[in-house]
Amino acid sequence: MKLYKDYINYFENLCVQHVNIAHNPANNIKGFFRINIEEVLTGIRSNIESDGIYFVLTNYLWRPDDSTTDSIKKIECMFFVLGTAKEQDYDDQTDVLDKTEKICQEFINRIHLDSLQHANDENALFYGSQDKIEIENVVPVKWPTSNQSIGWQVTFSFYSFYEKCVDYTLWNDKPDANSVDPTNY
Repeated sequence: MKLYKDYINYFENLCVQHVNIAHNPANNIKGFFRINIEEVLTGIRSNIESDGIYFVLTNYLWRPDDSTTDSIKKIECMFFVLGTAKEQDYDDQTDVLDKTEKICQEFINRIHLDSLQHANDENALFYGSQDKIEIENVVPVKWPTSNQSIGWQVTFSFYSFYEKCVDYTLWNDKPDANSVDPTNY
């Protein structure tokens, strides 16, 4: 089962690997940020700014997918690809929107490729994804906490396996494996 840390690591690695995102943690070059979306909506978080093009990953939510007998969860998430543009310079803003839109498409393509190539790799984020990457929206945005950051918001979902079994060793009131067998009622 993949967890939140795996999700963060996957996207941060994409930012390190992409030639147009200046993210190099070893050299303290920051082009990858992560946030709780509530921080942006409420204006609490205002210190996310970077020169050039940068990537912002939000927290995700998930729920069991009950439409199948497989133990899979649907993960809904969002990211932003943003760049800095001169205020009131519409040509510069158009250039930044064009660049960031292209990078969004490149990220979408890479996510799709990884979901195909890694669907059977138990250690991969997209293990069991069954190529179910669903892009919900790609929307132009102006970053709410900065007057100069604009770009695109991508909302998407994917699927991942998770363990439905109850581990009796984690429950004081379940003495053995037989006590968590759903057929024993």
